Order: sequence, then structure tokens, then C-alpha cells
Amino acid sequence: MSALSLLVNAPFAPISPSVAETFQLCRHKELLNHYYLESEFNEHLHKGQAFHNTIRDAARKFQVGLNWPDMDELVCMLRAHLATLPTTEPRDTTLETLEQRVDRWQDELITALGGFHLFAVGKIEPGGLVSTEEWVRLDLNHAAGCVRATGRIDLVIRVDGELWIIDIKTGKAPESENISGPLAMALYVTHARQAYPDAEVRAYELYPARPLLVEYDTARVEADLLTLVTLGQTHFAETDWLKHKGHHCNWCDHARRCLGINDSTAD
Repeated sequence: MSALSLLVNAPFAPISPSVAETFQLCRHKELLNHYYLESEFNEHLHKGQAFHNTIRDAARKFQVGLNWPDMDELVCMLRAHLATLPTTEPRDTTLETLEQRVDRWQDELITALGGFHLFAVGKIEPGGLVSTEEWVRLDLNHAAGCVRATGRIDLVIRVDGELWIIDIKTGKAPESENISGPLAMALYVTHARQAYPDAEVRAYELYPARPLLVEYDTARVEADLLTLVTLGQTHFAETDWLKHKGHHCNWCDHARRCLGINDSTAD
């Protein structure tokens, strides 16, 4: 199939791996995400965005000066991002001041920030940082159909002649040390192989708070891409958006508003 016909046949709206994985977990959760997460303040999302913005700013400084900012400077960057709240003010149910809230968030992220600093200083040499927050947009053509997928790679670096894709996770490390987002990693590896055809590509999830570097098995790329395409095709054609009750209900943002699911019925 030609590139032009692939573009024409692919759904207009792209699907991200995170959306596909949420849809796979519980279609009702994915539906409710469109209505609520963007309009309600979410501390977890805010902290994650502030952390990633800090890494982005530090990487830009490294590209210019060839030295990573020290921890004092990183903490200042992090605090500035944490203090910049969304335009919609969060509901203050704890009577915390903004400074107290930022102090608490900083305390929760400081170990991860230190872990990232150790990783960056130890692994990323001058000239080794290829890109930060690199946007990916690919039209995927598989037997299941065509899907336009999009995502963002946290870091692309060169280590010992190899090209490393780094997806940074601020949450807990997986208990089994398995990749938590294989669909995203498959998309990123495919993009990197196309953008850097002469490079040996490896991909990792970095859990800096532990610290832990979990390698993605690139032999899984084709199978994971097929899953992404299949989920994308179903997502665009979905009409029922059925609920799936399970352990995920215990930490779902929509557990209380999702009809038929509450603390007494969640598994």
C-alpha cells in the first residue's frame, strides 16, 4: 500500500498507546476519561507533568552547556513547575497553602529526581543526548487494518554506539519487572528504526525512584503493534463501551461515578 493510500485509509484521529491500553483494561474508563480527567485537578498527573517538564528543561541545558544541572538546580526547576497549577484551581480539601502543597509534592518526587540525576550523569555523555520529548506519529498497516498512532518519547540517547529509547516512570516499579507499557515501546522502537535506520535500537522503562531500568524485548514489536492496531480499530468503531470490573477499580479515578461500581462491589 502506498504512503498516500495509507494516510487516506487510516482513521483521522490518532490513537495513543496509553489510550489503547486503558481501552483494553476497561472501555468505560476510557470513555469517562474524555469527560472528567481534563476538567478535574489530578495531583498524580500534575506531579508527573512537573517531573517530566523538569527533565525536559534539564536536557535542554545539557545540550547547550554539556553539563547536567546539579540537584539544587533541578529542585528549583521542579518547584517552579509544581507551583504552576492548571488554570482551573484545584479544590482545597486539606487546607494546605500552595507552598505546603508544593513542599509535599517535592518530598514525594525528590528520590525519583535524584535517581534520574544519577542515571543522566552516569549514562548520557556530551553528544549522547539525541532528543527529548520527541513526538511520534506513525500510520501502522497490519492485517487487522490501518491505525494512525501518536506518542511522545521522553529521551533518546546514544550509549556505547547503541540508540536507547527511555520512557521515564515516576510511579512504583512493576513488581514483576515487566514492561508496563509494551504498546508504547513497540511504537517508539518502530519510529526509531525508521528515523535512525543505521542504529541498533534498544528500549527501556526507567523507574528513577528505585532506581530500575527495565528493558523492552524488541522481538515483541510486531506482536505488540498488531495489538495496538486491533485495539485502535475497535476503539474507533466502539458503540457499547462496556465496563470491566476488576482490581483496577480500586485505583480508577472514576470508580465512584461509574454506575454499578463502588467500594463494596469492586473486586
